[in-house]
Amino acid sequence: MSFTSPILAGCAVSHRQSISVERALELATAHAPGTPLAARAPLHSLRGRILAEPFVAAHPVPPFANAAMDGFALARHDLEQAMTIGLPLDAPILAGSAPRVMRKGMACPITTGAPIPQGADVVVEQERCHLREGRVVLHTAPSVKPHIRGVGEDVAAGALLAPAGRIVTPRLASVASASGTAQASVRAPLRIALVSTGDEIVTAGAPLHPGQIHDSVRSFLSMELQHPSLRLIDLGVQPDQTERVAEALQEAAACADLVLTTGGASVGRADPVGAALGITGAEEIFQGVKMRPGKPLGLHLLNGVPVVTLPGNPFAAAVGYYLVVRHMIETALGAAIFSCETRPARLSANTRIRSGNAEFVPVSLAMDQSGGTPFATIISRGSSASLSPLAAADGIAMLSGPDAMLLAGAEVPVLKFGS
Repeated sequence: MSFTSPILAGCAVSHRQSISVERALELATAHAPGTPLAARAPLHSLRGRILAEPFVAAHPVPPFANAAMDGFALARHDLEQAMTIGLPLDAPILAGSAPRVMRKGMACPITTGAPIPQGADVVVEQERCHLREGRVVLHTAPSVKPHIRGVGEDVAAGALLAPAGRIVTPRLASVASASGTAQASVRAPLRIALVSTGDEIVTAGAPLHPGQIHDSVRSFLSMELQHPSLRLIDLGVQPDQTERVAEALQEAAACADLVLTTGGASVGRADPVGAALGITGAEEIFQGVKMRPGKPLGLHLLNGVPVVTLPGNPFAAAVGYYLVVRHMIETALGAAIFSCETRPARLSANTRIRSGNAEFVPVSLAMDQSGGTPFATIISRGSSASLSPLAAADGIAMLSGPDAMLLAGAEVPVLKFGS
């Protein structure tokens, strides 16, 4: 179920005309930043980065036939003798030693990972053997398994380990290293500039003066955007002065692939972002979306760089981020780097629809005994400035449709938060 599938395709875009959620998502996708350039770097430093080229095995894994356990390497046709009078011992073979030839009619003590000597085709585990007068004797019948890891048994030479676009994980790095890869080509981190506005905003932890509030939106976005494939450029909080905001926007567009603004995006006289975008000559893609909360959400292009204007109210900013910004980032990178997922859930109670706009509400999720589709319980339908419902939520549900009432059990799309 798409997060926007219940919403009808939107209206034509015109200046200051609100558009549908679905149309906003289409335009955001079309104007996402370009894919970052590629660069090579040591494999051990690439956790969370996105492959620009496929991972291909440089050599087979294992690169030579080796013992799967400690024991004795011998020829299968000598097993009968080994179980009666035993076999004389050749020199031991240890892990890390060079392959060699085993003398005919003999057995080599061998350790796990050591190369199988020429002339041997089976390893008998040491628990089945004992030594008697310089010979190894099998006291129980050997396993049908040869206990030998063959060349390329795990990974063949030239095998595709991961396609371009895959996120590098420790597990992937492990197999790539084993197959001879020391470096990889990855996409450069997407540069995201954050410009906050508001005379009333004070950095968290700073003393509050009358009329001021601590900045919560920057804390939210800064943590959401912590990822090895992203680089956040925080340009601080700008006063509600059009010229200062315009300067910050120009600076942001010059150093970033994507610009986010918070606050000042409405139409009031004290909201400077729209005026600043006008001064800079930015092209408006849309300004205003038919949704609650977050109607002031907008998208512009400044010198070719997309600028997403998020509302200043915390919950409204979060909805805009989850709906548009996150999608633009993953579109640019060509990979799903966030752990959120959209899934259907059933409403736990009858819910009245507020006509006109898609409504996004924080919900808690709970499974019933069947373990099927979870139930979603609305935590709050209050102010877009509310913080506590979002902090307590498991996800955000979208309420929309032609009916005035959604009955308990009705399915709605829910963006389920990750860890």
